[in-house]
Amino acid sequence: MTLREYWYRVKKHFKFSKSEVEQLVITSLVIGFVFSFQKWVVEYVLVVERGLAYWIFYTVLAFIAVLVYKSLQKIVSVLKACKTVYKSNPKAQLFSVLITIFSFGKIKYLSIGSLEFEPIPELKMTKRYKEVTSQDIARSIAIPAWLLIIITALLNPLYSLAKPFYELVRVLLFVVSYSLLPIPGEDGLLLFFSSRWLYIFTATGFITVSYTHLTLPTN
Repeated sequence: MTLREYWYRVKKHFKFSKSEVEQLVITSLVIGFVFSFQKWVVEYVLVVERGLAYWIFYTVLAFIAVLVYKSLQKIVSVLKACKTVYKSNPKAQLFSVLITIFSFGKIKYLSIGSLEFEPIPELKMTKRYKEVTSQDIARSIAIPAWLLIIITALLNPLYSLAKPFYELVRVLLFVVSYSLLPIPGEDGLLLFFSSRWLYIFTATGFITVSYTHLTLPTN
């Protein structure tokens, strides 16, 4: 397949439906709430303006992070002749909010949501398997995670230049790390059942690299 043919595939089949965008916004609001929770109080005094400002700030960062991650997954899935639909997990999001409140923001649990895979019939016609295979799913989840590892590593020298940029990378690493957890409603469970060895390799590598980035000094 030439680069031009792949670009045509992506242009034709890559999209987020209105429902997906709405779910992305809700997911981002919840993640923003989790990251901003401790910013609402200063010396035991509730500062609403400050809290709202940080909630909006982290919601925007979360939306960018989740959108980039899910977009990469959709693009890779097109290469595998599949289309994906993003589904959030409202119950897990409520659980995330409750954990944040009862831990006073000390425990950050994120619910990212997962993808549902469907074959693209006209692209599957030339392939041996007409349905979505475990290999299709595994690669569509693992490859974007490793792409983000490479990108964040290359951008490492820029972390100290702007605090918002560092926070964006931080939120992105949290998003992908929680997404790789092998629990219901997350991509990690799909990857685990599709390819256990690829899951171990991807999850271990990403979490290790994420920890390295997140513990780097910002000054």
